[in-house]
Amino acid sequence: MVKNLLFVCTGNTCRSPMAEAIARDHFLKNNIEVRVFSRGISVFEETTASEHAILAMEKNKIDLTQHISRQITEEDVAQSDLILTMTKSHKMYLVNQFKQHENKIFTLREYSFQDKLDITDPFGGNYEVYVRCMEEINHCIRLVEL
Repeated sequence: MVKNLLFVCTGNTCRSPMAEAIARDHFLKNNIEVRVFSRGISVFEETTASEHAILAMEKNKIDLTQHISRQITEEDVAQSDLILTMTKSHKMYLVNQFKQHENKIFTLREYSFQDKLDITDPFGGNYEVYVRCMEEINHCIRLVEL
């Protein structure tokens, strides 16, 4: 049983925070008890979620304004029961860094039984790009079985 679910992207300001917030909201509404959190593999300084990510999430009535980006640590990986990355390259990075945990690392699309394995990075895109990314993540999370 999954008790700790970790989402991972690059900077932890767009995709993984949106996935974290969507999953938390989805699991809460469905009475599924799981701790959901997110991290990045290249967080150089802690910062808030991107403005467009915050605005895109408001469309689903989910508040992302309190999010602060965090760098992934070995402790995060060890305490997670399931780790869902946004891309194949994120997955490969984690598998290379934390080989002993590779059996619990998947891309979000891979784990939700989709054909395409990457969630497109909206960084630098306009609001509509972030909304499309949020909708893609939302669709995948609804297919995740814990």
